[in-house]
Amino acid sequence: MKIIDVDLHIGQWLHNSAVQSSLATLQKAIRRHGIEYGLATPLESILAEDNLEVNYRFFKEIEGYSLQIMPMLALNPQQPGLEKAMERYIDQAAGIKLFHRFQRYNLSDSLLEIIYETAQSTQQPIVIPLHLFEERIAVHYFDYLEEVKVEDLLQTADAWPAVNFVFSAPLPYEAIELLAAGRKNIFVTTSFLEGEGLLEEIIDKYGVQKILYGSNYPFFYMEASLRKLCSQSFSRHMMEHIYFNNANNIFRSDR
Repeated sequence: MKIIDVDLHIGQWLHNSAVQSSLATLQKAIRRHGIEYGLATPLESILAEDNLEVNYRFFKEIEGYSLQIMPMLALNPQQPGLEKAMERYIDQAAGIKLFHRFQRYNLSDSLLEIIYETAQSTQQPIVIPLHLFEERIAVHYFDYLEEVKVEDLLQTADAWPAVNFVFSAPLPYEAIELLAAGRKNIFVTTSFLEGEGLLEEIIDKYGVQKILYGSNYPFFYMEASLRKLCSQSFSRHMMEHIYFNNANNIFRSDR
């Protein structure tokens, strides 16, 4: 069965040597677990003072790797060089990634209009991580994090109906609220959807077409994420949608 992992990261997270991955180790993990391709973002881009430079190094380094690793273009609208980054890398990227909670801006800020317009014109999906890690143990670095406001996410999706929004790593209640709203352009990933029978319940109510597989590697082990899905009582048809078809329909794999 083909698999696309839409939620991969490279680099080291803060000062935690246990949470790190290079392109080389990521490629080995992808091959070991039989993943068709994965969408990767540098962790450095979240807190970098010069996001343009981070993208420059990332896109240059990834040229030496197989098409199994697809780059995401991580943008910070508050920094200079936004238009230059999009002009230079948008055609090479599988999609756009926005870390609004961690970089302290609102998705409705006028600074983001050029990003939404670009995503719309290029048909690039926008991935917005709602969580990355256990936030209570990183309070020293992220004491400013506010609760996710689902209404704001829905308003953004409503304002740009031609753009597909993938909200990665939502908590269960966030995923349910997002999917219950019934928006055609909203998708969620599996990485934080834990709990006995939870995913089955979500799929029964809202359908399988809105769920994309994401491991949130290296914060979570790739093997554990795959095993979690395999342990569910899903039909092969459902698994094919979650693992591959849904992501393949909205992400570009032709960079």
